[in-house]
Amino acid sequence: MRSKRIKHRISAVLLSLVMLMMSPGIAAAETSGDLSRFRDVFPGQWYYEAIEFVVTNGYFNGVSETSFAPGQPMTRAMFVTALGRMAGVDAETEQPSPFKDVDSGSYYSGYVAWASENGIVQGLNDDFFAPDALVTREQIAVFLYRYAKHIGMDVSIGQTAQPNNSTFNGENIVSPWAMTAMVWAANRGIMKGTGKGLEPQAEATRAQVAQMLYSFSLLDKK
Repeated sequence: MRSKRIKHRISAVLLSLVMLMMSPGIAAAETSGDLSRFRDVFPGQWYYEAIEFVVTNGYFNGVSETSFAPGQPMTRAMFVTALGRMAGVDAETEQPSPFKDVDSGSYYSGYVAWASENGIVQGLNDDFFAPDALVTREQIAVFLYRYAKHIGMDVSIGQTAQPNNSTFNGENIVSPWAMTAMVWAANRGIMKGTGKGLEPQAEATRAQVAQMLYSFSLLDKK
C-alpha cells in the first residue's frame, strides 16, 4: 500500500510540473527581448519577430528556460491569458469566472472572467469554457474580432471582400459562426495561410499565435 501511495504522489508531482510548463510563461524565464536562450528560435524564421514581440511584452513566454516550443499547440485558456495580458487586464481584480470548469485559483481565471464579461469569449455552453481544449485558428479569429469591437476598432474594414489566399473549401472550411471573423482576420493580415490555406479548424501553434497577436498589434486601432 505504501509503495502505491508513493507512486501516486510521484505521478501527481510530475503531472503538476507538466501543467506548469504548459502555462504561457508563468514559470518560465524572466521577460526579455533576448531570444538567444531559446534553442528552437533563430533569426530569419518567419515567426522570430513575433515571438520577440510577445516575449518582450510578457504576453507569453517559453515553456522552459531554453525552449519556446513554437510548433506546440495552445489551449483556449492560454490564448485568453495572452490576449488579456496584451489588453492590460489586471486579472487579480476580475470577478471569478462564471464557468464551472474554470478554477478560481488558476492562472487564467481572471482573464477568462474578463473576456467572458466583455463578450470576447463564450463557453461551449453557459457552464463550461473548456480551458484545456486546444484553441483553433478560427476561434482565435473570433476572439480577436470581438476584442477589436470591444476596444472600438472599425471591424467593417475587410469584412466584405473574400480573402485572396483562401476559397474556404476543402481543408479551409469555416464554421458558420466564424465566417465573418475569418474574412476580417484574413483581409486585415492577421490570419495568413499555412501552405495549406488558412486552415480555420486546425489547432493554432504557439508561433502562429505569436504572429497573430503581433499582426493585430500593428493594425490602426482608430
